[in-house]
Amino acid sequence: MASVNFDVNGAQIKPNAKFELVNGVTYIESNMVDAIIGADVKVNGENIIILHNDDQLVLNANQNNAVLNGQDFSLPSAPYIKDGAIMLPLRAVFEALGFEIGWDAATNTVIINYNEIRNGMTADDLMVKSSQITNEMPAYDMKGNMFIKMNMPGIEEEGFSEELVMDIKLYAYYQKEPLAVYTKQVLNVAGMPDVPPELANAEIESAIIDNIYYMNMPGMGWVKMDLGDLGIDELMDQLTNQDPVNMLKQMQDFGMINNYGNDTVIEGKNYYVVNTSVDKDKFMNEYNNLINGLPISQTPEITDLLGDFDLDVKYISFINMETLMADYMDMDMSIKMSIPASENSSEVIDMVMTANGRFKINYEPVDFVLPDVSSAVEMPLIE
Repeated sequence: MASVNFDVNGAQIKPNAKFELVNGVTYIESNMVDAIIGADVKVNGENIIILHNDDQLVLNANQNNAVLNGQDFSLPSAPYIKDGAIMLPLRAVFEALGFEIGWDAATNTVIINYNEIRNGMTADDLMVKSSQITNEMPAYDMKGNMFIKMNMPGIEEEGFSEELVMDIKLYAYYQKEPLAVYTKQVLNVAGMPDVPPELANAEIESAIIDNIYYMNMPGMGWVKMDLGDLGIDELMDQLTNQDPVNMLKQMQDFGMINNYGNDTVIEGKNYYVVNTSVDKDKFMNEYNNLINGLPISQTPEITDLLGDFDLDVKYISFINMETLMADYMDMDMSIKMSIPASENSSEVIDMVMTANGRFKINYEPVDFVLPDVSSAVEMPLIE
């Protein structure tokens, strides 16, 4: 199978989805249509419905006939199913929806150009504008739920369940001046043997106050670690006071690809929908640059794990059309990696973790008081 490269509006990306070049036709997994152009893709058996703004495209696996907004037409290449995934002919599908597709034969690169506008703004423009407005807020808080599932076949031989499930209720508070961040997680854990009830249903708090990191776990009380050498205040100041050009460049450097989804209404309010997917290679490159610039080190084992894993991250921002601030955010993430079965062992356990959640952000003043951490003791070092 020939490799295929992708250029989306001038940005080189590596999709976190299946794609193939077959007899000169580039096929992509159906969920990549969502990631690139923000369309809603519904799959029911061999039937595929793609909704993009006012357009509806109906396709069927192994059939060339298709229907666009009620009008029949013929695809030059039919969709097909491989390993449970719906594979779509990229050019035929994207051009039917009005996108410009090119091909660079010298580099096997698919070139996708489009410029969707909402109220004079591209998706990148809107995300930058929304971030600027949010960064000016003196404080805000967030509530949400996250569901995490981990599958590790073979680990049951060590007395653990093959599947670990965590249901997390999350609260977070951010204060700009002076900088303070607080989070509380209420965990409900299933799949771990011999876990005391206070840990299976644990409440974990953390806070950053005056460049000191605090954490409170069941049976431990508040512990602290000085983050002064990391320059957290300076880092947050840089992140929250960037000009639009630098902010957009940072998003692109981290491999963040923004596109508009279909506008929606939540509780009577109108929202722009921005889908953000992440190019794993670009993200990890910037992550390593960031870590290498801090006075901390990673163990070779951690470096090896992070260098050989599959990451698929997508989140959806629901941006209020009046305030241009994100009132809701959905997150969907999957990670696949192989970890050593035991120390100094060549055997590995394949781990698959999925996480998804929805968060509601509130910008109105709240009566929140940071926790009393005066009793915190130094965090013990882990060797």
